[in-house]
Amino acid sequence: MDSVATTLFYLQAESFLIVYTSFGFSTATASLSQVPIAIGCLLGLLPRVYDSHILKLRLQQGKPLAPEDKLFGFALGAPTLAVSLWWFAWTIPPLVHAPWIASMLSLVPAGFALNDITFTLQGYLADSYTIYAASAFAGGLLARSLLIAGVLPFARHMYTGISANVATSIVAGVATLFCISPWVLLKHGEAIRKASPFAQYSFGVYVENQVEDDMNTAAVVMET
Repeated sequence: MDSVATTLFYLQAESFLIVYTSFGFSTATASLSQVPIAIGCLLGLLPRVYDSHILKLRLQQGKPLAPEDKLFGFALGAPTLAVSLWWFAWTIPPLVHAPWIASMLSLVPAGFALNDITFTLQGYLADSYTIYAASAFAGGLLARSLLIAGVLPFARHMYTGISANVATSIVAGVATLFCISPWVLLKHGEAIRKASPFAQYSFGVYVENQVEDDMNTAAVVMET
């Protein structure tokens, strides 16, 4: 799923040079659009506070964390990505004449969403497949590379052929449909994992080896 989010972001990024040179930026200064993305990535520290709260709660209850307990970042990031793309789509030329800063600001939540979706889903793969995590990462990386390679060659033609506003709106529409993904994983993630013998076995091994450690940690937390 992070393959879809990454591809959508890459499609948007293909428009940056076209959009910001139309604002009067040079080819070099158009790359400043990466700055708000970097700021957004740093904001990914904030959901980790909630993750820490969930971890502490589970430790106090003496219960191991399920992989679905760590999907808050995905549930937050998916709609944030959709909103940021719609925001960007309708604050840029040629159909809208807003100040350049309006579209730049939309890149802050875009950076946050991309970082948090990737961070959360990579962790979900690791928690779901544990001893087989390397294979899961390899499969995910292959899917992402193939999807990006298949889509990006057409990106520039899309942005120049039907205007950046319409092209980004199409990307934003796909991102909006993508918002159902966190709900599917939160509601049916356990059943999906159990359908995979590799995930079921590896998570069983994880629980067997981790519960005692979690109980010991919980005792320390309760004492403090």
